[in-house]
Amino acid sequence: MDNKRLLMEIERRIRETNRTTLNPLFPEFTPEQIEPSTQMVADARAEYLLEFNRLTQLSVEGNHIDYNEVKSLRDKRLIYEELLAASKALETAIERGYLDVE
Repeated sequence: MDNKRLLMEIERRIRETNRTTLNPLFPEFTPEQIEPSTQMVADARAEYLLEFNRLTQLSVEGNHIDYNEVKSLRDKRLIYEELLAASKALETAIERGYLDVE
């Protein structure tokens, strides 16, 4: 079996395994079902950027940014990035046919 055929077979098996594993766990997705997750990511992005803007304003006003403020910004970034990664994983699963859409 040449490399190209082997890679195609690997991809087929990955797709089949993921579909067999994931598809039974989820109902068919509709745009309405996806909306709450996209809203959650947008809200997390907004909170992260608002916190960054708040810190920027403090800096412009000559205030010192302390550890707790930077920690708060980091925590908001982690939440945003984690939700974004999960959203992209769902998008990929749908795109690759692992999950059904209505």
